[in-house]
Amino acid sequence: MLLMYYNNKSINYIAKSMNVYEAKIYRTVNKALLSGIDAALNDRQRPGKPRMISDEARAYIIKTACTKPIELGLSYELWTNRLLTRYIRENAPEEYNISGISNGTVSKILKKSNIKPYKITYYEEKTDPDFDVKGREILHVYKDINIYKRNNDNNNELYAFLSYDEKPGIQATGNIYNDKPPDKNHSNIARNHDYIRHGTLSLLAGIDLVTGHIIYSIEDKHKSIEFIKCLDNVDKYYPDDYKIKIILDNNSIHKSKETQEYLNKKPGRFKFVFTPVHAN
Repeated sequence: MLLMYYNNKSINYIAKSMNVYEAKIYRTVNKALLSGIDAALNDRQRPGKPRMISDEARAYIIKTACTKPIELGLSYELWTNRLLTRYIRENAPEEYNISGISNGTVSKILKKSNIKPYKITYYEEKTDPDFDVKGREILHVYKDINIYKRNNDNNNELYAFLSYDEKPGIQATGNIYNDKPPDKNHSNIARNHDYIRHGTLSLLAGIDLVTGHIIYSIEDKHKSIEFIKCLDNVDKYYPDDYKIKIILDNNSIHKSKETQEYLNKKPGRFKFVFTPVHAN
């Protein structure tokens, strides 16, 4: 604004060029003429409204928000802003003088501290004492894959690297009534809410981390015998001179007596690399 005004541009021209009201330009120019350019470029210091809530009272509000309601004798698991405000009004020490605090003020204090006591985020507790050891072993597998790919023509030993997991309890459902095509009243295909259950299925699958090939099995159950069947499919897919490394989790069927008996029949063929417990 000031540069254009200095270059003899009209107030109307400046307003249209910068898409602002003329009154703002007049205020800026007058401030520069009266107090100098620096004063025009910066806002003047304002006293502001004095703080009505002390630091101690704010600390009390934050501490209360970080405490679960059930721990304070209430029947709720999580705070709502209204519930928290009502509790603070009724229970805050008198010297804090916040018995009339509003919902909005409590919300602003929590927002400034980035506290959201009405939300839950989930985390995994690190419970595996061998977490770091298992983690490094998995990273070594992926490093071995990179080396194996680079030296593909000069490998003295042949390896297959798989990442394996299961998805049990997949519902197999079907429609009871036929879908209806779009018509003048509905632009989408219409499907009835009712459905029939055909039971559950389990998907067991491993992906070759070098080729991307997927070896899978769809089973009615999710027990050792189904896992062994999937291992047998892997065994049949790869030539006999391959050594097979499989990354998998700590499900009990991966360590069961039946699985171990199967592995003992094929010495040196499989190597299991287990992920740390709770390693999501």
